[in-house]
Amino acid sequence: MDPAQKVLNRAKKGLVGRDAFTPFEVPAPLWELSPKLLIELLSLVKNFGFPTAIDGKIFMKLFLKTRERGIIPVLMSVPPTRFYLAVGNNTQPCFCIFIKMTDDDLGFVEWNRKIRVADVVFAMLDMEEAMHKRGLFDMETRKCANFMQAHRLYLSDDVFADKSAIYMLRDSWSDKAVLAKFADPDRLRIINTGSKRVLCLRERAKQAERQLLRDPLNLRADPDKLRREILAYDVPIRYS
Repeated sequence: MDPAQKVLNRAKKGLVGRDAFTPFEVPAPLWELSPKLLIELLSLVKNFGFPTAIDGKIFMKLFLKTRERGIIPVLMSVPPTRFYLAVGNNTQPCFCIFIKMTDDDLGFVEWNRKIRVADVVFAMLDMEEAMHKRGLFDMETRKCANFMQAHRLYLSDDVFADKSAIYMLRDSWSDKAVLAKFADPDRLRIINTGSKRVLCLRERAKQAERQLLRDPLNLRADPDKLRREILAYDVPIRYS
């Protein structure tokens, strides 16, 4: 049995009887990480994030504004891709944590080592308050409204904290309906690639078009990606 499969099996065994979204072997610096926190974070990403394509897969991307550490990008995979969450820049050193999804399935979290759980918690609270003022988050039920329920409530500076970001638009979203969600639609541009439509900043439109010509949004499955990610780190994975 290869090392990656041993790590997966040990994690599955260690999470038997635990609730979904329970982390396995939480690193000591992230001791506050809990299923409840993950579920609430995922709800924000799902409802207030924007879809983007990376390595042939669709992710929801959200930028959280922290009180001390600037902007934190958060990426969440979209089914049927295996559950994956990246908190912070995952090209830098990260904690890698397994998350229970079902008894037979694990997810994978990459958490930037520079980011504290408290950074994310306070950023989430600030976002919830901002969305509550916009009528998109109910403080009592903790339910989020989704993107298409908004009306000129997004700012391009928030959604494009990364100015080079390119977001995919669903076929059911018309250009007019998407632009109507922003208070400053004149700063945005929708590009039609033929098979896909994407949203970007108007000032970055030419670069985005060149990028899409070089690397079209060809979506493809890669079932071995998780195994490669595991093998990229020392195994077995232990933190404290």
